[in-house]
Amino acid sequence: MMVTSEHRINVGTKIPEEYFRIAIAIPFYDDFISQLKERFSKHKTILSSLYLLIPNMCLKSPILESDFSIYSDFINVDITFRTKIVEKKIDCFQRCRSS
Repeated sequence: MMVTSEHRINVGTKIPEEYFRIAIAIPFYDDFISQLKERFSKHKTILSSLYLLIPNMCLKSPILESDFSIYSDFINVDITFRTKIVEKKIDCFQRCRSS
């Protein structure tokens, strides 16, 4: 009696190109894409917070406290205090820009 492998993909095709595509290529690309998404999702959050520091962009969208949590390791000031400072600077920037 022959023992079958438990971890081998059993594809019902006799064409080598189809077997390669189904058994090797598709799982490889799927894993590769999921690793890229996992790796760069953190960068997306950081870049979106940095994007809000551009003066023209900070006028278009609100700045939240969560945007400052990324910088909390670099700045030794309370988050709520920093938020108030930035809100005042944005308000001043808006007034100067509208005049």
